[in-house]
Amino acid sequence: MISASRFFVVIGIFTLLMPAAAFAQAKEGFVGRLPCAHPTDRLRKGTFNLTVGRVRLANGKACLKPFSAYPGCEWDVELTRSETWGTNDNYLLVVVNANHDTPGAWDSVFMFVCREDVYVPVFADNYLYGAKVALGRESNFEVTAGEWLPDDPGCCPSRERTSTYGWNDQQMSFALVESKVTVRENSN
Repeated sequence: MISASRFFVVIGIFTLLMPAAAFAQAKEGFVGRLPCAHPTDRLRKGTFNLTVGRVRLANGKACLKPFSAYPGCEWDVELTRSETWGTNDNYLLVVVNANHDTPGAWDSVFMFVCREDVYVPVFADNYLYGAKVALGRESNFEVTAGEWLPDDPGCCPSRERTSTYGWNDQQMSFALVESKVTVRENSN
């Protein structure tokens, strides 16, 4: 039997941890098994955990509503890029875009590597107002996205960061190789 003091300690710890559990989100990524053969077909009707919520695509698109009677979509979600690359096309780039019905958008960028006929996730990140992804010839890629300073308006970052990632055999994933920040031409 548990003593009353231990019971209250357990209840106190549980109460403190509940808010964190309530707001914890699943890591971004594709849900389920992704075969190396014809991955785009599976992606176009697949399920993703995204920053904006869990999304089930139909023909590469989805509409998220906060409640069923909501007019239109709060978030229009679309698979915007699915591309194999690298030596023997063993890497897969996936970009999913989510546009809000008011100003706001996210690009979720995923990288996979083909292992034993199944694509395994090796990189995932999301970018406010989108990202440009440039693929290298062998096993590197660059992501360029906006970077906001404290006085920047929400719409318009004054800088952009280009991050270069390369394949790391020891970690069996992509690792940051270089990161550089530049001032955007349209900033004041």
